[in-house]
This record gives sequence, C-alpha cells and structure tokens, in this order.
Amino acid sequence: MKNGRLQCKDIPTRPILDFLAKQTAWTTYGTSHHMPTVQDAMPPDTPSALQLAKMAQLIRAGLVDGCDCGCRGDFELTNKGIAVLADQADAR
Repeated sequence: MKNGRLQCKDIPTRPILDFLAKQTAWTTYGTSHHMPTVQDAMPPDTPSALQLAKMAQLIRAGLVDGCDCGCRGDFELTNKGIAVLADQADAR
C-alpha cells in the first residue's frame, strides 16, 4: 500500500484466477450487479476503478479475457490462465 491506499500490486492474482475458474459464465466487476463479480475475489471494499485496473493487468498478461473499459467486463480465464492454475496445483 502507498500512503495507506490499496494498489494493484496489493491485490493477489491467485484468488481472482481461482474465482474465475469456478464460474460457468462471464463475470463482471463492482458490487451492484446481480451476477458474479471479481470484487468477491479481491480485498473488501476494493474500489471499482482499482478492480478494473487489476483486471487490465491480468488481461495484458494473457491470463484473463474481457474488457476493462468500464462496461460489464465479461471476464473469463484464458487457456494461459487455466495453465497457470494447473502448474501451481502441480507444484504443491
């Protein structure tokens, strides 16, 4: 955290990937939706803008597919994201 403020680097990736792996359809962000939201895999009260910034990082890394423009997101794991989870499970 910088100056007591949560940053993308403070939000762990693994819980987000695990959360997305359990979903049967795309996922959104924020808290006011009636569908799965990545907020549930992030620290409590993570601001929507920070949720989108973290998801943008994961999209750029190729782990997640979706849109970080502020629409509903449609976040899903990519094959690379699935492989990362499998590799981490094998390492246990």
